[in-house]
Amino acid sequence: MKNSQKKILILHGPNLNFLGKRETHIYGNKTQSELFVNVIEYIKKFDPEATPICFQSNSEGTLIDYLYQNVRNFDAIIFNLAGYTHTSVALRDCLLGIKEDKVYIEVHLTNPESRESFRKINYFRDIVQFYACGEGINSYYKAVDFLFKN
Repeated sequence: MKNSQKKILILHGPNLNFLGKRETHIYGNKTQSELFVNVIEYIKKFDPEATPICFQSNSEGTLIDYLYQNVRNFDAIIFNLAGYTHTSVALRDCLLGIKEDKVYIEVHLTNPESRESFRKINYFRDIVQFYACGEGINSYYKAVDFLFKN
């Protein structure tokens, strides 16, 4: 990651606010807050000056509004858009509209392609520089590794 790129948005879509309680056999016992803290700590190991920002919403419109309103507040996005991965052309259009020189990384706790057939559709995979899935929180760590090692 370039020295000037230190503002990292960790963006979560719907239902991830219920991590640790929802389908723990699939998503594990770690809450979203715990996940955010762990990822921020990992980022800080690479760059103590980095400014990680975490945001989650269950609403597609709120996610889009947040991205447009805060477009200058981040240089890279590590995003897990959850169910919107398979449905949201609107979020895709928003991300394409604000891309400029931002780094986009898509992560998932599980491997969507090994789950239900509708999860094989992904509206974001072709617009990201890196994709990590199926390894729980390690998917996020791989995303951070990519940001700082490439």
